[in-house]
Amino acid sequence: MINCLAVEYLIGRLETKCSEKWTLNGRSCYFIAKHPISWHKAKKKCENKFSSLAKISSSAEHRFLSRMMRRSPHKKGNFDYSWIGLQRNQINGQTFCKKFCWLDGSQTNFTAWKSGKTNINYGFSDGCVAQQMNTGFWHIRKCVLQFVFVCERGK
Repeated sequence: MINCLAVEYLIGRLETKCSEKWTLNGRSCYFIAKHPISWHKAKKKCENKFSSLAKISSSAEHRFLSRMMRRSPHKKGNFDYSWIGLQRNQINGQTFCKKFCWLDGSQTNFTAWKSGKTNINYGFSDGCVAQQMNTGFWHIRKCVLQFVFVCERGK
């Protein structure tokens, strides 16, 4: 009789790599795009890769992505920022959480705003969040601006 725990353990051991051009951290694989595009297009590009814009849930994950971004060869001009999966509380005019939410609708339990907190009254109607590649701080940016982006998926 096959021991299910042993099989599960072996399968888990085999799945310790990510696809080419993706980087493993914990239980997720991450991909930094080379070409800058708007937040909505970045969201779609990640979905086409069976992933989503990165959801940063802990300080450890933030440190990992910050290091990954600092090492990225794409830090020039508009490449100073990278889109993540956080945006203003409205999608298609529907409010679904306070201030900013991740693409899955969940609220933030970890943040990296430059001032320690964000100001929802930032002066424009749409608001998507980009992480500054050199500092790791999050900034509210117009969703139509073009930045590189980080996709995340399970390994």
